[in-house]
Amino acid sequence: MKMTNVYPTHHENPLLYAGFWKRFVAYMVDGIIRAFLTFAIILIAAYLDDRSGFLDPAADYEMGAVGGMGMLIVVLMYLLYHPLFEASRHQATPGKMLLGIIVTDTVGQRLSFAHALGRHLAGAISYLTSFLLYFGYWMAGITARKQALHDLIANCLVINRNAEVKLPADVRYVAGGFPLWAGILIGLVFLIPVLGILAAITVPAYMNYVARATVAATISETATTRQLIVEQTRRQGFVPASHHALESDWPQSINEGKALVEIVDGTLRITFTERAPARLQGTTIGMALHGNVKGQTDWQCGLGPGQGPRLSRHSGAELTTVEEQLLPTQCR
Repeated sequence: MKMTNVYPTHHENPLLYAGFWKRFVAYMVDGIIRAFLTFAIILIAAYLDDRSGFLDPAADYEMGAVGGMGMLIVVLMYLLYHPLFEASRHQATPGKMLLGIIVTDTVGQRLSFAHALGRHLAGAISYLTSFLLYFGYWMAGITARKQALHDLIANCLVINRNAEVKLPADVRYVAGGFPLWAGILIGLVFLIPVLGILAAITVPAYMNYVARATVAATISETATTRQLIVEQTRRQGFVPASHHALESDWPQSINEGKALVEIVDGTLRITFTERAPARLQGTTIGMALHGNVKGQTDWQCGLGPGQGPRLSRHSGAELTTVEEQLLPTQCR
């Protein structure tokens, strides 16, 4: 007995397969149904989320837990709408039922849920042919068995429900299941965007972390220098105008060369060099001395407040160009 895994070609049985336009109309009907369900779910979820503000046009509505759950339900609905209907005893979504067409495997058998889900996810590959005018979908109008790209990938057919099928008696038809390579391909199609999204979130966050850590470490390394300035200020009664006036050795480069330190009219200025993270290069942080030359003193860091009268000519804020979000809390 001969074996094959295909139905007859379109030319051998032209009334068997559902054509492109019939499938297109069915898809539009399903699209209207999904849009209505989406609107209803979001409307109900948003109303339950904030009954006092949702229907008020002037209210500043913000989505909460129930609204977020509604969005999750919408996502699941779009994911499961086609697989659940096409794996059911009807083998068709409401749109396909209306047009009298069903989805089968390559020998006309009902799909399992996993097979139907695989076919639905394979639709993402057809969608990726958008740069070719969605040729993956148009293939349903030109292939021998009216299969779109995702049908070919998933070993599925879309046929007319009442079409008469005459199979040769000496042929045993073997259905082609969902191929492993297709599963891997679909996984990559969905994995790559996810990885891209994760990278878009984590890479900037990591760069911010590195920049903030560099700022904090650099400020910390100025502690000894600041103490030298305080001691000299108490001895001579005024703040050194520049680092050249400082009586002690002056460490101009700190934090492994990532920053240079100088005194500008009594205010400590940190300038980040090309060795620092890109977001910091060329930016500065000012630190101004506050208090009493003979008593308690305090350093005003960056944009932060200072305690007591300022002894330096410039405030820290005047000499600070580092982004506020990169500054330690005490410097904001």
